[in-house]
Amino acid sequence: MKKYALVALVAALSMTGLAAQQSTLASLFDRYDIKSNFAAAGQPWGGLTSWVAADGKGSVIVMVRAAPYFRVFTREGQPVKTWGDAALFNQAHSVHFAPDGSLWATDPDDHVVHKFSPDGKLVMTLGKKGVPGDDSSHDAFNRPNAVGFGPNGEIYVSDGYVNSRIVQFTSDGTRRRESWLRRAKSLPASDGKHREQHENGTRGHQCRQTQTPTHWLVIVLPHVIRLSA
Repeated sequence: MKKYALVALVAALSMTGLAAQQSTLASLFDRYDIKSNFAAAGQPWGGLTSWVAADGKGSVIVMVRAAPYFRVFTREGQPVKTWGDAALFNQAHSVHFAPDGSLWATDPDDHVVHKFSPDGKLVMTLGKKGVPGDDSSHDAFNRPNAVGFGPNGEIYVSDGYVNSRIVQFTSDGTRRRESWLRRAKSLPASDGKHREQHENGTRGHQCRQTQTPTHWLVIVLPHVIRLSA
């Protein structure tokens, strides 16, 4: 009887968790509409979509791992323009809008992060193209994958696919510091403990936090950089 009672209890808890999960999903669908024909869905695309970013002003950029790498659309999904020659990336991975309107994009395979002007001109590259560095390197990354921005123009690069650090730069690309001060509390299993398959093997997500002069920086490697006051 005890065994059956335990099974019943586990089943009840599982159903409760499932109901909560479904409730969360339902609340999301209540808040957002799915636009199935966004960006002319079903049309030839040419490569894998790796990232989507919005500028908050009506423009949406879709990064695709095939030239042209940047596909710009209106918020309704109407095409505006495309850009990005084939030689620009080894692996187009992520794209991020900075508060000043510039675009930052990562290339893990070439170990670099590019900055582009709002009209698509390459204006800065962080890292050494094709040259990996370790966690002690001051001028090289090893498969960087995301970028975040501070309140005073600071740039935070997640150097997290092979290395395990965040590197901080000034707005002009001058390196200031890297890493974190202390380990954050563990995240729930559904967020912080799962593992992903990458080209170089299985790597667990890591959670760290560090303090800037005015903000806490919360990082979930390898993908997320989030600033909080």
